[in-house]
Amino acid sequence: MCGIAGFTHYDRRPRPERIWKITRSLSHRGPDQQDVWESPVVSLGAVRLKIIDLEHGDQPMISDDGDTVLVFNGEIYNHVELRRELENAGHRFDSRCDTEVVLRAFLEWDVDAFPRLRGMFAAALWTESQRRLVLVRDRMGIKPLYHARPGKDLYFGSEMKAILLHPEIDRTINSAALDRYLSVNYVSGSDTLVEGIEKLAPGHWLEWRDGRISDHVYWQLEFRPDPRPQPKDVQKLQPILHLVNRVVRIRDPDRIPHAARQQVPERHHAANRPRLLGPRVRHPQVQRIIEPL
Repeated sequence: MCGIAGFTHYDRRPRPERIWKITRSLSHRGPDQQDVWESPVVSLGAVRLKIIDLEHGDQPMISDDGDTVLVFNGEIYNHVELRRELENAGHRFDSRCDTEVVLRAFLEWDVDAFPRLRGMFAAALWTESQRRLVLVRDRMGIKPLYHARPGKDLYFGSEMKAILLHPEIDRTINSAALDRYLSVNYVSGSDTLVEGIEKLAPGHWLEWRDGRISDHVYWQLEFRPDPRPQPKDVQKLQPILHLVNRVVRIRDPDRIPHAARQQVPERHHAANRPRLLGPRVRHPQVQRIIEPL
């Protein structure tokens, strides 16, 4: 678990200690490394729990030319495949962490990189030459990302406390959200219990550019039921079983480089290693399909 936070300051310059105070409020999410990055327009902070590449990958992470800065929370399961694709495109990596893969993917494909990412993540990317801040959240909203829009600015964080530390934010209860919470023990949609603070929707990215904010969708679940009668042939399950096994494999802890795994006891890996679908299926016809996978 890591944490990110930041804010723009379109027509003012806050005291440097503000971003440090906000970042330290998230230190329980990332006890291994904390740092900030500031420019005249934006302040970014990150706290990191080191999992992949313990010696490298500190955040905020800055591009080689110093123009793009990334703060990232999450894990990209297909980072090995993306790294290979980016290396073939001419990128040279300084680490083995998935954070650098996200940064270089954004440099290569801009927001078109987001649909390529398979994982759970929340990130913010600042491009200095464009005075542009982009927030993005994973497809299912596994990783949290909150934001507020006071005036022409954008505040964000992995937890609401990172936003509530700003004196400009009014701590007013959102009555409609409170009603929903007391009814179903959850606040649905993009609302939170605080007026003016929202959750970035799953599968969305948000752009701030010189005081203008726009919200975009890069992925959404489409439910298209087929009204035609479906055959009961077990062979029809094969594409689904292939997909399930592929998803499980890319989450296998054995894919993490040995240097990052050696601090974790082997019994932890054995206990938590995902089991492929095959051995758990008892239906003989289905078993014959998945045994070769």
